[in-house]
Amino acid sequence: MRRLTVAFGLIWAIGFGLYFAFGPVYYSTAATVACIPEPCAPGPVADAPSSHLLSRNSGLATNGPILLLVLAVPVFLAAAPLFVPRAWQRRVAGIAAVLTLGFVLFALMSVGYFYLPSAAALAFAAAWPARRGQAAAQRPLKVRND
Repeated sequence: MRRLTVAFGLIWAIGFGLYFAFGPVYYSTAATVACIPEPCAPGPVADAPSSHLLSRNSGLATNGPILLLVLAVPVFLAAAPLFVPRAWQRRVAGIAAVLTLGFVLFALMSVGYFYLPSAAALAFAAAWPARRGQAAAQRPLKVRND
C-alpha cells in the first residue's frame, strides 16, 4: 500500500507539472476602439475600427525553460521513495513529504496549492505501518540466557 500511495503522489505531481508547463494557463485580452471623427460621439460610430485580441499561452511559452526545473522539484521529491531500499522508504517518504509541503507553502500563491495532494500522499506513505513480516525481519532476535 505504501508504494501505491507514493505512486499516486508521483502521478499527481507529474500530471499537474505537465498541465502547468504545456496547458493553456495564461490568457490575455486587449480591446481598442477608435472614434472617427474626433472627439468621440456619445452614440456608436459606424466606421470606427475596433479590434479584440485573445491569446493563450502555455506556462513554458510565458516563463521559459526555467519553469521545467521548478516544476521538476515536486516530481523528484515524489519519486525519491521509489528508488531507495524498502527499509528506507518510510524515512525518505517522510522527508519528501516535508520538503514537498515546503514547496507548497513557498509556491502557494501560484501553483503550490495543486501539489498538496502529492504531499499528503507522501505523508500517508510515511505514516503507513510496515507489514508484520517486514517488521519482524527488521527487529533483532532476543536471546534468553537462562
